[in-house]
Amino acid sequence: MKVVIIGFFPETAKDRIRGSFPCTWDVRIVLPEEVEQELPDAEVIIPEHILIGDEILQKAPKLKLVQTGAGYDNVDLRACTKHGVQVCNAAGVNANAVAEHVMALILCWYKNILKLDKFLKMSMR
Repeated sequence: MKVVIIGFFPETAKDRIRGSFPCTWDVRIVLPEEVEQELPDAEVIIPEHILIGDEILQKAPKLKLVQTGAGYDNVDLRACTKHGVQVCNAAGVNANAVAEHVMALILCWYKNILKLDKFLKMSMR
């Protein structure tokens, strides 16, 4: 199984990512400008904020799956359907971050942080 992960990752993260896949899989982590050479035999693509559309799909005849993060914003679903490529997301992947943000906004509202911030900035002029 050849998995192509497209994005910007530090070397230490790349090692951790590769370690989460079965050792028999061929996992390539490439920059967006390097992806074309990996497409002809890619079976899975995991894009990090990279548009997956007809242009990429035409160059990936063995592609079976596009795995996204929380949503499908960067994937042309019609093009994937046309090419017979399944698309799935990682539902709930950002659940903790959303919960933390909600709590931060509640505290911000309860403690009048926005009003106090504005007041402080106006008084410093």
